[in-house]
Parts: sequence; structure tokens; C-alpha cells
Amino acid sequence: MEGWTQIYTTTSSALANIKKHLLEDKGISVILLNQKDSLYNNFGEIKLYVKPEFAIKAIRIIEEDDNE
Repeated sequence: MEGWTQIYTTTSSALANIKKHLLEDKGISVILLNQKDSLYNNFGEIKLYVKPEFAIKAIRIIEEDDNE
């Protein structure tokens, strides 16, 4: 994804959406890329991408949320 930086990876759709909304609430645009297998939901990952200038801020927000 040219022009975007991957900042988070998970296998949980719910967790990915929580993190996405958390970042959007802080004013950061997020692209959620779901690479999970549509037939077997046990395989694949969900990745979050932000613009490079927001990557460090986004990672800090996610880390703070994980520590709560």
C-alpha cells in the first residue's frame, strides 16, 4: 500500500475495529486491510495502515490502549 505505513496487525476482527475506531476518534485516518481467508476464518491477518506522518502517534495511542 504505497503512501501508507502498517502500524498494527491482529487476527481478531473485533480488536482491529476497536483500534481503528480509537485512532479515528483521535483524528487519524486509518485503512483496515482484512487478509483473512473468507472460507476459513482461522487463517490470515488484519492490518491497520496510516499515513507515514501519523505512524508514530498512532503506535503510541495503540500501545497506551494496550497498557490500560
